[in-house]
Amino acid sequence: PVPWTTTMPPHSRSSRLSRFGSVHATSASDNPPTAQMIHQARCKITEKKISSPVAAQVSSDSSCLAVLAMVRRQELKYPVLHYYRLEEDANPVYAAGVTIFTELSDIAYHMTTDEERKLLFVSDGTRVKSFRWDTDITISRHEESTGAAVHTMRCDRYEGAIEMLPNGYLVRAGRGEAAIWDLDTLKTHEGGRRIGTGRFVEYGPFDEERTGPWGKSTGSHPTSTVNFEEKTLYPWVFHYHRPAAKLLAAETQNGSGRHGYVSLDLEHGGRAAVQYTGHAGDVHAISSSAGDPNTFAIACADSYARVYDLRDPQPVIKIASEGKGEACPDVIYIHPDGIPTTVFTLFTGSDAAHCVKLWDLRARAVVYDVSTGNTSV
Repeated sequence: PVPWTTTMPPHSRSSRLSRFGSVHATSASDNPPTAQMIHQARCKITEKKISSPVAAQVSSDSSCLAVLAMVRRQELKYPVLHYYRLEEDANPVYAAGVTIFTELSDIAYHMTTDEERKLLFVSDGTRVKSFRWDTDITISRHEESTGAAVHTMRCDRYEGAIEMLPNGYLVRAGRGEAAIWDLDTLKTHEGGRRIGTGRFVEYGPFDEERTGPWGKSTGSHPTSTVNFEEKTLYPWVFHYHRPAAKLLAAETQNGSGRHGYVSLDLEHGGRAAVQYTGHAGDVHAISSSAGDPNTFAIACADSYARVYDLRDPQPVIKIASEGKGEACPDVIYIHPDGIPTTVFTLFTGSDAAHCVKLWDLRARAVVYDVSTGNTSV
């Protein structure tokens, strides 16, 4: 694509795939070193062919990147996990990527990670399964792992968002309620054993039993459940705001007929502590930064990204990330090195422009974008 301007990149190591606008001069040299590298687009970009992606997530300490995807085999579609170890000393096999066949039977939309236990979680409409990403997984053939399964959890009427909470609790949303599993008390697949009573069966459109590459475990029942104060609340996006210990929950038009999002208090009857407003579409993603305990950012279907203060229902910053009628699909809000910098660090993804954008939130303008070819991000 043609560059925005003839402005030279700010550093000799700025990525050749980055395109800087006139705002990049505002990236103050007083920023800490990591912030300077980010604002100058000093990065290495690699490309890897994977199955059709659905979602991606980096673990809380940035040691693992997990990508949830769908693969088709023999007219069947089922979810797989691709994961990449990001530590500098990671085994090259794991840094290059490993594929886990999840043994779930339906389309999976939700995933989360547990950094402490080195677990990846993925869920379809009936079960949640967890898998290890630590380095004792056996690679049986090219980029395929075996022996990685740890838990299977039975969901029944809980089909919404999933998220890891402190102290080893996993939460999954249903309509007007949530299920919670205490991971430390659950049975595991150690030794290849099945979890739950009976055998999992997948039925076709005419109630016929279908066969496929899915696991037979029915899964562990929830350890406990919580009824939401709002009986029709049906979260499709969860985000645990670790610095403030708050669970943020967003609905979708498809799931509940509305696109509200709230701060949920699960310890006191599932009440909505704060109802956030100021958006005009589904919330696709929520991001918070360890460098600021009071703020978070959202990506929204109305083409805007917004930054909120947890205590204020209205956004404090609003930027038009995409053109009219185009959704803002994702957002990442960070403070490099955990230090609030003079230039706020907010990334947004763009499906329409096939790029990732870094924003100067004071100027409400793009510092640069990084091209991703024809990849949706």
